[in-house]
Amino acid sequence: MKKTDFLLLYEHKARELENLCLLKFELDRRGYKTEIIHISDTKNQKNPVYLAKVVAVPCCYNNESLKWATKHFVKFDKVINMQWEQIFRPEHENDQGSIYSIDEIAKAVVHISWGKNNYLRLTQQLGINPENVKITGHLSLDFLREELRGYYRSKEELFSEYGFPPGKKVCLFVSSFSYPGLPNGGLADIASKLGNVTYHYYQQACESQKGVLRWFRMALEERSDIVIVYRPHPSETIVEALSQLDRDFENFHIICDYSVKQWVITCDRVYTWLSTAITEAYYAGKQCHILRPIVLSENDDAVIFKDALTISDFEAFSHTIEKELVEFPVKSERIEENYATDWATPTYKKVADVFENVLKENRYKLKKKQLNFLKTNSKSERKSVKDLLIVIIKRGFIKNAYEKLLKDERIHLVFIEKRRALRNEALISQSEMAQSMTIEKESDLNQYLAYLKTINLRDETNKEEIDIIIARIEKSLNHRNE
Repeated sequence: MKKTDFLLLYEHKARELENLCLLKFELDRRGYKTEIIHISDTKNQKNPVYLAKVVAVPCCYNNESLKWATKHFVKFDKVINMQWEQIFRPEHENDQGSIYSIDEIAKAVVHISWGKNNYLRLTQQLGINPENVKITGHLSLDFLREELRGYYRSKEELFSEYGFPPGKKVCLFVSSFSYPGLPNGGLADIASKLGNVTYHYYQQACESQKGVLRWFRMALEERSDIVIVYRPHPSETIVEALSQLDRDFENFHIICDYSVKQWVITCDRVYTWLSTAITEAYYAGKQCHILRPIVLSENDDAVIFKDALTISDFEAFSHTIEKELVEFPVKSERIEENYATDWATPTYKKVADVFENVLKENRYKLKKKQLNFLKTNSKSERKSVKDLLIVIIKRGFIKNAYEKLLKDERIHLVFIEKRRALRNEALISQSEMAQSMTIEKESDLNQYLAYLKTINLRDETNKEEIDIIIARIEKSLNHRNE
């Protein structure tokens, strides 16, 4: 079993990896042992392979979400919730029965809070002990500080990498269209948690995306002096209309590489529909236009966009390519009440202080009784002759035959069926097998599992990539201090 002081688990590479690398850099600098791994690392989920004094998870709403993040491959007794989603729609923010509410074990863990609004929601509305909620600011915004600006590639370097012609205006669209393109099984899965309003959000997102892509096509047909970069949401499936746009125009690009911040600081124009990346544009000193071909009601919009200035027709969008709006579309007080900023002390140092404090203080240690839900007691998951057989199969010469049996849908042996179920279980997020029961058609389930596998592959990392990111961080900080 691998021992570490801090184990940092992440879900989406584009959203979290750079931030965790910055935190790891500081924790390692302080002499601690820190590891970063993706939550899909389920290879050894029956036998814990990490013994962490403190585990940091991407979210923690209840027992099930903590189990989903740690699976069975981590042993720990202290938890920090990085809480990468803190900006919600009003109905989710104000409803204590929302899936984004905090309950069970989550009330006992430590929560990182970006600002005052989230702190008040957790402590006053959801009843969490104020000692367990730490206002630090958002790690992501540290990369916009002067000392870390050298971390990013220059405009010339980045645009040259993708072959953008010199002299053209590069327009970035930060997408938050995670609903369009979802397989039926995925939509049913989300609806099982959010309710029928899911289908309303889905329809709204699909129509909005169609409108945005229509505007892009019109702009690209009218002018040859622009390049449009479409930055997909981490969970987004590329729909056919988007692929067609990419095929039809040489100056339209779908790019997942690099962080949103890298593109925000280098592109000439920045646009979004419903992404909180607008905050990064705000602190980077860049204008960001909100494209709304379909008007969203206040209840359908994220709270940070309340009373924001939006663009609702092609003419207004086309005008912004020529000349940006002077006024930032989101009110500064909306941003500042959700994101605490302290330009004197970097957020990564504040978060590292929280981690160090949690490590040293026994009061943050969870009791064994509180973690009983993590134990597996079902017969199918106990050590048995079957488990030993599985080990032999995986290590022996009949591994290929075993894989063929698993894939052959004509084989319905009880043992094989159980192994298939366990494999599916490792791929499905949140409620694991319970969630799959909400997907009635086998074809929908298989399609959803394929979608999850694609997303997981997109988010995987390795030690080499982590080391490269940290080396760039260190180089930028050292250069600034010289």
